[in-house]
Amino acid sequence: MKIGIVCYPTFGGSGIIATELAHELAVRGNEVHLISYSRPVRMYRGDGLYFFHQIPVMIYPLFEYPPYESALVSRLVEIALKHDLDILHVHYAVPFAGAAYMTKHILKQQHNKVLPYIVTLHGTDITLVGKDKSFAPVVRFGLFNADGITAVSRFLKNETVENFGIPAERIRVIYNFINTTQHNREYCKRAQYLDRWRRFIAPRNEFIICHISNFRPLKRIDVLLKSFRKVIDDGINAKLVLVGDGPERQNMELLARNLNLEDKALFLGVQEDVRDILCISDLFVLTSESESFGLVLLEAMAMGCPVVASETGGIPEVVRDGIEGLLCPVNDVDSFALAIKKVLTNPELHERLARNAVARAKKFDASVVIPQYEKVYKGILKNE
Repeated sequence: MKIGIVCYPTFGGSGIIATELAHELAVRGNEVHLISYSRPVRMYRGDGLYFFHQIPVMIYPLFEYPPYESALVSRLVEIALKHDLDILHVHYAVPFAGAAYMTKHILKQQHNKVLPYIVTLHGTDITLVGKDKSFAPVVRFGLFNADGITAVSRFLKNETVENFGIPAERIRVIYNFINTTQHNREYCKRAQYLDRWRRFIAPRNEFIICHISNFRPLKRIDVLLKSFRKVIDDGINAKLVLVGDGPERQNMELLARNLNLEDKALFLGVQEDVRDILCISDLFVLTSESESFGLVLLEAMAMGCPVVASETGGIPEVVRDGIEGLLCPVNDVDSFALAIKKVLTNPELHERLARNAVARAKKFDASVVIPQYEKVYKGILKNE
């Protein structure tokens, strides 16, 4: 098949999954065209027929806001015709669902070409951004007219039905995935510098607690820092490593200083490959108010890193409480502190959670999930 994949190029889950999907589909013999306004951060491999197309946007004094969606549609029409695409797969509903609809109908009316499109919903495109009144009518229209809709969790499917009135039977849940042959502790231990990396972060053999996110308000990193302060106050010898960047980073660095955590909380900024950090971490913590899936949890689990996370959204579909990690009530500082201490101070529990986490991650391996997407593509192309 010749597949066009549209995504955002950033570190968010939708961009990562779209890029990894493009790679995996190409490895399986498909011709894949990845389309975005800049090169995606995870596009570091070029196996198979795997191409990248950038979306140029005209800058003109008349435009206070450059008309990105029009540029996107024009580029999609061009690529679809030049490479004779069979299907278009857009990741994140805003603005891609509406753009895919426009592309499909321009191709049909002006070029007599049929190009069905699929929308994969990733989270905030439904739960936050997409339902804003400035976007909702277009998102709803784009979804109702899509040839296929997938959601990354049952939670997100239910939210889409409730917020947009899409019939439940039209939405297929296909979970996010990970390539466990490349995301595992043994693979990363081949790196000779890991011991030096751990000694740099934890020179006194402290426990390493890891957090990775885009530092947005709903990640509630303030809850993490306050919980970590309690853990330190209870005598746990630990370091907190925070990976990523975003609008809340400066505020969170200030909060860390106010909590006297300057020597205990290390802000590493954006890291393209987080495997090395997860490999040397003893625990991963995610304190989000809402998560439709939590791809980073899967990355941590594949590396044999137990998790402590909020019991919200799609997280319980990934992490089972007491089996692969511990789940806490949203924004409950005391519960998070207690869970962190429980995992770090109980070697038997830590080992059991780590072992179960690796086994659980394999249930979401690319070899399991990618054929589900291929089945959806083929079904649409056969009008099934």
